[in-house]
Amino acid sequence: MPRRWPLAALGVLVGCAVLLAGCRSAEGPAPAPEPVRPEWRAVDLPAPPGGPGRLVLRDAVACGGRWFAVGAVADASGGTRPAAWSSGDGISWSALPVRGETFYGRQHVLYAAACRDGRVAALGAQVGGVHGNPRTGTWARGCCRCRVWWRWGGSWWRRPVTAAGGGCGVRWTAARRGGR
Repeated sequence: MPRRWPLAALGVLVGCAVLLAGCRSAEGPAPAPEPVRPEWRAVDLPAPPGGPGRLVLRDAVACGGRWFAVGAVADASGGTRPAAWSSGDGISWSALPVRGETFYGRQHVLYAAACRDGRVAALGAQVGGVHGNPRTGTWARGCCRCRVWWRWGGSWWRRPVTAAGGGCGVRWTAARRGGR
């Protein structure tokens, strides 16, 4: 055992040296960082085509030098229809054409958006049916062959259909179709 004692003592000395080397005397507290002071401005979103109603904004994203905002228009009776807006500067906005292809798609509230290279995709939902479950759908603009996948019962994952009625970026359209 006498041979282990010098090795243990050396280990303790090295450990103490490492601990002491890590300690430094404080030269004073670090200066507090400057708070962020954003310039907030109120902007008006234009009413999309269709009946009058209250605009319901749910999400906004920016990419490719453009801003996109998504939500819905809620009418006086509580019904909704999907809505989306676009802006090049974040101040002046224009409504984008939105067209739901299904019964629930025409009532969706678009609640989440993501974009890349000026193309945007959104998620929408509306509660309905006998059990009151959310009826969800995927929406896309500026992308006919977006790689957005959705789950359709069980473990099957399918790619959504392409935009109806024309070329890429013509309009927003619900991507979900009935059937398996």
